Amino acid sequence: MTQQAEGKQEPTYGTWKRRPAIVRWTLRLLVLIVLLAIGFAYYAGVFNGNVRVVHVDRVYRSATLAGDGFEATTARIAGNSMPAVLSRYHIHTVINLRGGTAKDSWHRAEQAVCTYEGANLIDFSFSAIKLPRPADLKRLLATFDALKPGQYPILIHCRGGADRSGMVCTIYRCVYDHLPLDEAESEELTWRYGHLAFTRTRAMDLIFTLYRQTSHGEDLRKWILTTYPSVYAREPANLKSTGSPGDGRP
Repeated sequence: MTQQAEGKQEPTYGTWKRRPAIVRWTLRLLVLIVLLAIGFAYYAGVFNGNVRVVHVDRVYRSATLAGDGFEATTARIAGNSMPAVLSRYHIHTVINLRGGTAKDSWHRAEQAVCTYEGANLIDFSFSAIKLPRPADLKRLLATFDALKPGQYPILIHCRGGADRSGMVCTIYRCVYDHLPLDEAESEELTWRYGHLAFTRTRAMDLIFTLYRQTSHGEDLRKWILTTYPSVYAREPANLKSTGSPGDGRP
């Protein structure tokens, strides 16, 4: 009996069951955190082109949807390729905020799609991490002013569709849709669309902070055209945009 008992082997329960309970719960928690992070990233538009409605039948916003970059590739997988979005929303004008030239494959692809779909492409070079130059904001307002009814709807985009797009759409909603700035900013420059104000892209929020501090009752449009140039001039050099691709995420 003793020899039989000594020769008996303990049942095998597998590696998972032999681990202490705290290890199993830690692994489960890590898996849950990863799944939540992926879910948030999708909700914030990281994996689907960040296509959003700003003003129904008039203004839309997105990440870059053309080319072979991460944003465009994941957008295509989600059914939000640039041709699909231009067709779906009947876009007549595309406003690109990230600069780019014919040397950039994504820009060549975007120009080709716009030409094929009959949409006009207008380029701006804003930084995601520095204050916009006064001349660029002045030109932005002039561009919006000059758009005729037949040139709408428009699509506004940067790289990820979160920061520069959020700033410009906040300006549009406040100046042209006459929303209070707080409401426009909470709708457009938001974590829900991927903008995180505590990161380097806080410069997109800073311009509105400067407006609140120095406007003295001026509306946003007038402040941009008359007061902002002197406010911008007083800011530190490291916060000022040069318009070059090295300024921020191109």
